[in-house]
Formats: sequence, C-alpha cells, structure tokens
Amino acid sequence: MPAHDGPPIPCGPFILEALCPDARSRLMADSAVRLYAPGNVLFLAGDEARSLLLMEDGLVKLTARHREGREAILALATPGDLIGLAATVSATRHQFDAIALSDSRISVLDPGRFFDALGGQPTAARRCLNALALETHRATAWALEATTVDATGRVAGRLLDLARMLGVRRAGTIELRLPLNQEDLGRMAATSREKTCRTLAALRAAGILDYRGDRVRIQRPDALERLRRGGRVAVPSRSASEAGSRRSRSTWGT
Repeated sequence: MPAHDGPPIPCGPFILEALCPDARSRLMADSAVRLYAPGNVLFLAGDEARSLLLMEDGLVKLTARHREGREAILALATPGDLIGLAATVSATRHQFDAIALSDSRISVLDPGRFFDALGGQPTAARRCLNALALETHRATAWALEATTVDATGRVAGRLLDLARMLGVRRAGTIELRLPLNQEDLGRMAATSREKTCRTLAALRAAGILDYRGDRVRIQRPDALERLRRGGRVAVPSRSASEAGSRRSRSTWGT
C-alpha cells in the first residue's frame, strides 16, 4: 500500500525544524502551554482562528455536526500536528470543532510570530505550503470516498488511517491501540455503529484483522487497502458474520 506506507510526518516539526534556530526559539518562547482533559473544547466551528495549536501530547478529535445534530469525526490530531493551520493562514474562522479525546498538552503559538518566523525562510514556507496541500488532498480524498466507496470500504479506510498514525508494524501485520469505540469509528467512516460492528466482525471472520478490547491487529493490510479502493475480498457467510458481530459487542468498548 504505497500511498499509505510508513508513519506520517507531523506537520509541526516538519515546518518548525526548517526555521533557523533563532526564529524557532523566539516563536516557542512566546508560546503558552495549555492542558486539556478529555472532553475539553479547544475551539468550536465559527470561532475566529486567533491561535495556532501545536500538539505536544495526547489526542484531539476534529468534528462537525449534521443538521440533525449527529457528530461526524473528520480527523484526529496527534502529537506534532498543527491544529487550525488552514484557518490561521487564510485568516478565516474554524470550520470544525476541536475536542480533546485524551489528556492533551498543547502549545499555543501566536499567528503573527509564526508568519514573521516564516519570512525569509523559504524552506519552512515551502513546508507550510506542503502541509496545507496535504490537508486539502486528504479532505478531498475523504469527500470522494464518501460518494464512491461503500461503508465497508470506508471502515477499511479509517482503520488504515489510524494504523498509519498510531500503528506499529510487526512481521507484515500492524498492531495498534484504538482510541475510539465502534460508534466513533463509524462516525469517522460516515456510517452507523451497527454497520461498523458487522463490518468489523466480517473482517475478523475473514482473517483480515483481529481485536481484543481496544487492541487491534491488522493481519492483511493489503486486503483493507483493496476494500478501501472499492475492491472486494473473500468474506464469510452471513451466519458467520452475525456470530462474529455478537462476539464483537462484548470485546470492544461502546
């Protein structure tokens, strides 16, 4: 799966490490550190982008709400990510909510200082442009996926995304601890908990992945990639899938 091979490069260090030492030191010296508990709100959709948030530790979910009030999880921010980069650069309002999913430590950077630091630093400026382009590319890919790939493919895609962010490769498999329950995974895949549960059970019965509690082992990443791209893999019978679904309800947090 070449498009998703290897861990992502967090955009924070990717940009900041390209600054000259003096500019980077001045930027970080003017920053403030904030601690967030699970459920704490960093900002809401519609808020002005007054700060650039550098994830130091923890996990933050970026969400939006449908007209009916249902939550959709757009992405997860992990250590090294710069939250709100697009809104800060474009001087617009945030388009999503940012909510701590775990205990999180975040450095709050002043946008003016950030832009001053980029001035005369072409490598850092190019890396900032690259980070914005990648953010746009991922958002476009998810939008296309939502209209061209079925729910099974979308769940497979989100599992691969999480594996890319949080997983460890071991002898051809990928192991990770999921920070989400089945309902939240369904929200990331734009599908229901019930469909997510059935899909996970079918994937486990087919030997594509296994899970116990919040620990997941992806045994066939290539099969998930094929599903993500709209292909098919061998799946068990309906009765086997339903049996797995019943087991999954007792082994994964709700």
